[in-house]
Amino acid sequence: MAKELAIDGIEMSFVAPADDHYLTHMGRGGPIDLLPIFDAFCSPQHGTVDVGANIGITATIAARRSSAVIAVEPIPETFACLRHNVDRHGLDRVHPVRCAAGASPSVTSMFVHKGWGFGAFVGYEDAAARYVDFSEIEVPVRTLDDIAEELRMDSIAFIKTDTEGFELEVLAGARDILRRDQPVVFLEVNHYCLNVFRRMSIVTFTEEVCGTFESVYAVDLDFQVVDLQQPSTHQHFFHENVVNERFPNLLCGPRRKVEHGLAMLPSPDRGSGS
Repeated sequence: MAKELAIDGIEMSFVAPADDHYLTHMGRGGPIDLLPIFDAFCSPQHGTVDVGANIGITATIAARRSSAVIAVEPIPETFACLRHNVDRHGLDRVHPVRCAAGASPSVTSMFVHKGWGFGAFVGYEDAAARYVDFSEIEVPVRTLDDIAEELRMDSIAFIKTDTEGFELEVLAGARDILRRDQPVVFLEVNHYCLNVFRRMSIVTFTEEVCGTFESVYAVDLDFQVVDLQQPSTHQHFFHENVVNERFPNLLCGPRRKVEHGLAMLPSPDRGSGS
């Protein structure tokens, strides 16, 4: 399937696998809720990494704001659409890489439902018995450190990762990047995926992320934020994320970089817990 979008006001056609839910329900302006994030944290002098790049819409947004983009996508059919979209629009700054990003090089099983490639997840020992309507696909796993070294990208300002609960493994494979470049990381916190796919609570996940980064803010779709390095805010964040599906992403990194970017975002009444 194909659909015309206006990314940054520029008409662009994107292809996706048949019956793709992601593209079917994408608004004409693309993921407009992400534009302020990319504006605030991408840099024309530095690279961006898009983990879970899907068909390339977010990589396209990043390419207009970065010196180069690594676009990581593991599902073969989705990756073919990513490469087609990148080539179609002449996005020479985007480097598609077909693999899952993880803690170490390996091969893993991923499960994907027809039309829902954007929701593919890394399997576990009995996933095949529980997800009988899903296809099981073996995919290579590489670390972001190895990928960045291979592509000679030695200055990364921003990492976006949306991997259905696999985010901690992605970070574990990016230790060199995190230490060397100190990028800002924008990662999904999906309590369903963490609980069901990774058998991890949102509490444990949050503690792990807060132990990795100097600054961690939960960000709502209207750009309200919660400073998670203050433990007194956690109950508010946990309740709103799990019960009300709010604060679906975290912004993490050096405090000065995170707070400088936050100041560039739309400024709602941040309300309780901010």
